[in-house]
Amino acid sequence: MTPTDPPARRLLTLPLGADSTTVPAARHRLAAVLREHPVPDELADAILLVASELVTNAVEHGGGAERLELEREPDAVVLRVSDRGPGLPEQRPRPLDSVRGRGLALVEALTSGWGYQQEDGGKSVWSRFELPQQN
Repeated sequence: MTPTDPPARRLLTLPLGADSTTVPAARHRLAAVLREHPVPDELADAILLVASELVTNAVEHGGGAERLELEREPDAVVLRVSDRGPGLPEQRPRPLDSVRGRGLALVEALTSGWGYQQEDGGKSVWSRFELPQQN
């Protein structure tokens, strides 16, 4: 981003919870926002899948999901999921026949980048999705 680029625009701030309804509720609301602010279908699918993984991780390993945020930059969409957990995200090797534990590998494969930021009382895990260039 250069000094002449417009600032990121917050599209969604969604408070979350720690129960089994959190993931589908977040996915449903996020899908509606992505339809309101047109994003190509393939990219929207990737954002929804990554959101599901990050919210699931926050619920299962982060002491409960706090909030989901979505921002639109001129050339990208940034998704952020915050939780209360002190642990940091870490990819661990998994056996080929394991049916769990591949969430962060999936996040890495579907995004142009991801990371985390420690916050007071927890952390925020972000992922960035580059938007297709307009011709």
